[in-house]
Amino acid sequence: MRIFRKIRKNLLISGKIKNYLLYALGEILLIVIGVLIAWKINNLNELRKNRIVELKIYQSLNEELNSNLILLDASIASYTKNTLAIEKTMDIIVQEEKNELALDDKLSIINVDYKATKLHNG
Repeated sequence: MRIFRKIRKNLLISGKIKNYLLYALGEILLIVIGVLIAWKINNLNELRKNRIVELKIYQSLNEELNSNLILLDASIASYTKNTLAIEKTMDIIVQEEKNELALDDKLSIINVDYKATKLHNG
């Protein structure tokens, strides 16, 4: 910085206004270029940070979808089991309309276990 001050002082003392104005313009141009470079580096850093957050969100969504898929597979299996139990119950009721139901038949009627599927929502 001493060098720039010396140059500026020498130009003013010697009376070369045109050279001083060119020097001042060059110094302003250097400052503008420095600010633009810093701004570009900051933008690149922000893009990098946003990309990291985006990847974390994608990973979280992938984990959530996989867990929901497991829950839905279990629900489908449970639904199939419950459907069979209900069909068996309907067959028993149709066959034994007026007769007393056996204990096994009563237990199969009770074993219908319906639960609503609650998916992960995060």
